[in-house]
Amino acid sequence: MSFGGLALERAPPLSVPGRFFVSAPVYGLAAALSVLYLGPSALESRWLPATAGVVHLVTLGVLTMSMCGAWMQLLPVLVGAPVARPRGVSLAVHALLALGAAALPAGLVLGWRFALQLGGIALAAALIVFLGAAAHALARAGARHATATGMRLALAALAATLVLALLVLFPRAFPGAGVFAPPVALHVVWATVGWVGLLVISVALQVVPMFQMTPEYPRVLARYLVPALFVLLVLYSVGHALPGTGLREASSALLALGLAVFAAVTLRLQGRRRRRVPDVGVGYWRLGMLSLLACAALWHAGLLLPRLAADARFPVLIGVLYLAGFSVAVVIGMLYRIVPFLVWLHLHQLRIRLGPGRGVDVANLPNVKQVIPEARMRLQWRVFAAGYALLLAGTLVPGAPVRAGAAMLAAAFVLLARDLIAALRLYRRLASA
Repeated sequence: MSFGGLALERAPPLSVPGRFFVSAPVYGLAAALSVLYLGPSALESRWLPATAGVVHLVTLGVLTMSMCGAWMQLLPVLVGAPVARPRGVSLAVHALLALGAAALPAGLVLGWRFALQLGGIALAAALIVFLGAAAHALARAGARHATATGMRLALAALAATLVLALLVLFPRAFPGAGVFAPPVALHVVWATVGWVGLLVISVALQVVPMFQMTPEYPRVLARYLVPALFVLLVLYSVGHALPGTGLREASSALLALGLAVFAAVTLRLQGRRRRRVPDVGVGYWRLGMLSLLACAALWHAGLLLPRLAADARFPVLIGVLYLAGFSVAVVIGMLYRIVPFLVWLHLHQLRIRLGPGRGVDVANLPNVKQVIPEARMRLQWRVFAAGYALLLAGTLVPGAPVRAGAAMLAAAFVLLARDLIAALRLYRRLASA
């Protein structure tokens, strides 16, 4: 691993990102158990309240929870822009996000107006605090490389996602308020392609070469892909206001093409790894990139074949590919690399601060591979991959064992929680020795 250009000495305390990371599997477990209870009906239509609830458990509780924690860690390390008062900010954002990520899905599934109101207020407060802290840090950052630019645009996409979400939610939470409600598709695209997609691409420019020992991404892709996707998101939004012009369809096709290019280049770089030993993190990223390619191909097919796009299963299949196969897989792959590295880093920094003969015994320090044993990660990966395959089959084949897939995904999130908690406990035990 090469750490050139990383400001590792600016990393926040491990508890700052750690509380987000260990919370994410809880919401993944809740989503999987919801599908286990609902069975095949959870995959019948994206408009069902239960489906909307499951989707928001994943997007808010798993993805946004993990990504907020990653932001707290990556801003100072990659961009040289530490968040002011990181402990206080992370505590506030985490508490509000945890509340909102539970209340909003409950309100969607059960139709409880109070839960919708509580979830909306908590999430708005959490993301406003997060956006303010991150924007303040980025404004003071001197870094102008591709990752820094991409993180700025991902933050702007999150702001757009929040505004659109509140406009969509307000008429349901406060009926009769007379607030303009934008198309749900705008909120979905800004959340998935904008917030999740742009951030994954931006972070991949650093973490894929560093943790997977691949060559660097091509300079043209690193410099221009994220800004181009952001412009296309704006054009897609304008296209909704100009029906009949073809702008929405053209921009969505180009968005899918841009994501496919990123996936294909990442797979090509993985094929040129300097070390070909089996690696769970690489496996998760490979699954994510293959799912993203399939998702982009399916989207283009839907644009060319309107009858395909009109099938109720089409958006559900797109969602399973993009959320479970791409987004969640990549996030788990990053957690399995970032958390062991952070434990190792903070133990070494603690030993340096305390000096020789005090605090952490260097002889007992684990290396990165020992923080979470490879066998444990490999077991979790196999269970997740099997559950994902069954869930994917459930969107295509009537009678497929959807509940079995959901049960395996639930087990995978339990295993993930076990591994992350064990890693943080290892740090506390050695740090207090």
